[in-house]
Amino acid sequence: MKQLGGARLATLGKPTPCPDNVTMNTPSAFLNATPEQGFQFPGVFELSAMGAADAGLHLSLPDLLEAAGITVRREEITVRESSGGSYVSVRIVFEAESREQHEHAHATLRAHPDVKWTV
Repeated sequence: MKQLGGARLATLGKPTPCPDNVTMNTPSAFLNATPEQGFQFPGVFELSAMGAADAGLHLSLPDLLEAAGITVRREEITVRESSGGSYVSVRIVFEAESREQHEHAHATLRAHPDVKWTV
């Protein structure tokens, strides 16, 4: 084992499992989620999309989601500029009836050519 910045690394370069995150790698942990864990549907969610400040994302992204059949809460949209003013983060609040609709909203934002990142 090698020590690197507090993390233990195996000789092949693979990290050793940590007791606090073993269940994160277990698919059954996601399949057996209780209502207290994860997203609950239907529900209200938010996604943020980042891109160039001059792309007008705060106007085009809500329209794009609504065209995809997703209900957007326009009164809750917020825009935040980067410190240099070159980029913006647009936070969009929307309603999703199912996980599939939530994933569709995320995919719709990512597909926009001026969107650089989504969270």
